[in-house]
Amino acid sequence: AEGAELSQDLIEETGRTSTSSTVKRTTPVAAAAISRAAFLAGCSPFCAEALQVVHYDPGQKYDLHNDWFDPGHPYYADRMRARGQRIVSVFCYLTDVEGGGCTHFPRLERRFKPERGTAVLWFNQNINGAMDERVLHAGEEVTAGDKWGAN
Repeated sequence: AEGAELSQDLIEETGRTSTSSTVKRTTPVAAAAISRAAFLAGCSPFCAEALQVVHYDPGQKYDLHNDWFDPGHPYYADRMRARGQRIVSVFCYLTDVEGGGCTHFPRLERRFKPERGTAVLWFNQNINGAMDERVLHAGEEVTAGDKWGAN
């Protein structure tokens, strides 16, 4: 697709085995998706990151993690200068999944089954502006079929 950076490299991140590709914000489909997500979140689309398309084959997953940036991380200050904190996340399911692949929030006791055309939205900060530990989540292992999503 025009505007896509199609590296398709395996993410070399602890706990993540999916592949992903970034789609430039100016690509029409990405701009439309970002605009819709920003509307749902009550934010400006100008604050959004590039659209990331992710793919999970059977056996692939993303272990428990937070989407917000940890102040203890060595690159935290650089990240804050460049883009700021990630205050809201939206994960869109692009396909149905035959087995597994749920998005699980154990501290909230919620599990979302991937269904094409649906999305999960959560705020990474609480009402006081602190990072919300409750939104720790995982992309559970796909057990049958594959999973496509965007965030």
